[in-house]
Amino acid sequence: MFTKIQVWQRLSSRGVNKSLSEIEVALTQVDQQSIFDKHRARVRVEIWDKKTPINGVPAERIFASRTDIPENGEVYLLYIDDRLVYFQPHDPNQSGLVAMTKDSVLAIANQHADQVAEELANEEIFEKVLEQLL
Repeated sequence: MFTKIQVWQRLSSRGVNKSLSEIEVALTQVDQQSIFDKHRARVRVEIWDKKTPINGVPAERIFASRTDIPENGEVYLLYIDDRLVYFQPHDPNQSGLVAMTKDSVLAIANQHADQVAEELANEEIFEKVLEQLL
């Protein structure tokens, strides 16, 4: 969730001068958790079985067009409002092409979904705080 320092930095970068105490008061007026929950509900995770077509594209064509799909690794898809946004064939938290296992893929995918939802929520939270301050 957004901290008063993060809000202050964004405001300052836009030339808006507010004190940390003013920002803190504005932040208390915004239910950050419910905003996050609303955006998290928009984000859906799906573990790809490497057989099912994605957006009408057969799995064979997907494999033919990509070199980063590990043979023994898992792939997840991340949707926002039922629109595919991420095709993730490796762990996004590791450098390089680190394959995900059956045991780890769901936790990794949900962590990624939480990060995306937080980014979406932070935009809305910032706008609401800005409305309070101006």
